[in-house]
Amino acid sequence: MFFGSPLRAHWGLPDPADATGSEAEVDAAFEETWRLLEMRVRAFLALDRAAMDQRALQAALADIGAMEGAA
Repeated sequence: MFFGSPLRAHWGLPDPADATGSEAEVDAAFEETWRLLEMRVRAFLALDRAAMDQRALQAALADIGAMEGAA
């Protein structure tokens, strides 16, 4: 349950479970997805959320979602 107006963001990435090829290629797809997720989480945690209004925070979340690797 969320009170108030929670923000939502979509950080689409290719699904590594769809990767085909050798075991090394499939592993590389999972590692790349992990790298991209970690990059986004770090960007989110670096935001000065206390200094941002809801509109600025929503824009920042959209920017994070458009970072490298966006699907």
